[in-house]
Amino acid sequence: MLTEVPRAVLHASILIAVSYAFHSMNPDVTNIVFCVVTLMCGCVSWQGVICMVSCMFNEENYVYNSLFVVLGGGTLFGGLLVKLRDIPLVFKPIYYVSVTAITQRALVVNDFLCCYLTASCSSSSS
Repeated sequence: MLTEVPRAVLHASILIAVSYAFHSMNPDVTNIVFCVVTLMCGCVSWQGVICMVSCMFNEENYVYNSLFVVLGGGTLFGGLLVKLRDIPLVFKPIYYVSVTAITQRALVVNDFLCCYLTASCSSSSS
């Protein structure tokens, strides 16, 4: 884990820099700091998930298959591709516990809050 985390943090930092350079995301300093901290916590948490799954299995192919299911489940049932109300009951826990899903939702709301997300709780209730 100690060799993978610095590389993941470097890649995430490059991703943030490129994203802010080529796309007009939320320019507020607080939101930029939140974006960096959230993405770094997501990277470190994902590395922890990789270590946990690696400790569960002895064979490498089982580790990769399990990580694919965890990453794919978090991406598919995380609320961005499939709405929460459309997720089957058996997959609903993934929405709440997946590192990938929580990180994606936090970043989307944070970065697009200023310019792109126009719906509010009060407007959706009517």
